[in-house]
Amino acid sequence: MSPMWPYRVTTAVSLDGGPAIVVNLVDSTRPDVGTGPETANSSIVWSAVGLENREHTLVVSVPVGDPYAIVDAFL
Repeated sequence: MSPMWPYRVTTAVSLDGGPAIVVNLVDSTRPDVGTGPETANSSIVWSAVGLENREHTLVVSVPVGDPYAIVDAFL
């Protein structure tokens, strides 16, 4: 889960050693303001379904070329 921002914000996630998936956290309903607080409440922005009932490893990382990674919650 994560809120959304009215400018470029992304986070990379990798599940069980798979390739990193870049999750777009841009609130596209607002004009790009370049900086500032989030403009959309936290919601589910990425999920994995059909997983085996076993331990999994999720790696959150900073996407190449971006300054940070953001996560609000895991469910």
